[in-house]
Amino acid sequence: MRRFLGSVLVGPAAFFALACDAPAGALTTSCTRTLLDPVECRFTQASVVRNQTASVDVRTKNLRVRAQGSFSIAGGKAAVVILGCAEGGRIDVEHRGSGRSAPVPIDCLAEVDRSTFLVAVDTFALGGEGRGLEGTLVFTPR
Repeated sequence: MRRFLGSVLVGPAAFFALACDAPAGALTTSCTRTLLDPVECRFTQASVVRNQTASVDVRTKNLRVRAQGSFSIAGGKAAVVILGCAEGGRIDVEHRGSGRSAPVPIDCLAEVDRSTFLVAVDTFALGGEGRGLEGTLVFTPR
């Protein structure tokens, strides 16, 4: 029993030791999920060069969720698309002047993928490269 318990405790530690950072162009998410509250996710992407997609587990079996939030960018121009939205699911975020761009709001009713129960968020550069894309989305079941 002692040998088995040791391998159970070492296994997860070895897994975390092998973890590495996401590539610079990856769209990363960090979500807060509670039992009764909507899912809130923070999205970051250091360099927006090519199309990147992040899938979010919205913790519902409903076929639709309201997706609301905003995005800003430190430099360049990028598009953010919430896949499955009929209207209002795309915004263009552009940097003008100094500092970060003003937050650009996004609000749509998104279809949840019926086989995975995920909602996908897509980003891509517009006219070159974007830098420092950040945003937050809240997904509320409908």
